[in-house]
Amino acid sequence: MANKRKTREERIKEIHDAAFEVFASKGFHRTTMEDVIARTELSKGGFYYYYSSTKEIMIDMMRVGNLYYMEYNPFMRKLDQVETLAEKIDIAMEAFLEKSLVVTDARKVYTMFLHEVLYDREYWDVFIELETEFHKYILSKLGLSKKCMDDETFKANIIFISRLMNGMLFAQNMSLEPEVLLNKREEIKEMIYPFFKKMIIADCNM
Repeated sequence: MANKRKTREERIKEIHDAAFEVFASKGFHRTTMEDVIARTELSKGGFYYYYSSTKEIMIDMMRVGNLYYMEYNPFMRKLDQVETLAEKIDIAMEAFLEKSLVVTDARKVYTMFLHEVLYDREYWDVFIELETEFHKYILSKLGLSKKCMDDETFKANIIFISRLMNGMLFAQNMSLEPEVLLNKREEIKEMIYPFFKKMIIADCNM
């Protein structure tokens, strides 16, 4: 019996999985298209039907990853299980710490994307697109009023929190000594949480 032909979605996932493995093991700039193709069942011509460069793959992976994080991350699901804003902020704080401090191959690949933002405007535009998309999602999960979400000072505070998290994530995942930050988790929470809470509640006049 002939093998069932893979759908477009299945092929893209196959490419993303292959690229992820190579990016995580070799680094983005050391990865060639041939490296990725070799880990798929596609011919070179078939592969190039979907992507023409590792840059295209990386950007598409980031878009898919952003959607996946919003839909499946356990902290995001927990936000639906509590009622008060205070409880939701506690969960958001835990999500912040987990994203910033826990080292995974997925976050290592994300830091490679963040690095490219410095040198290529297209990456920056995608970063802003994904950041905005996530901010709208998390603010709706927190159940904040439209007045709050439209407030310019509040929006600036949310961007600041997001950039702080990305800065810590970048520092953590580029280090060969991740325990330096991970072992100080409670101290980091103690420093950040009051500020985190103030910016979301007090500065929004909730």
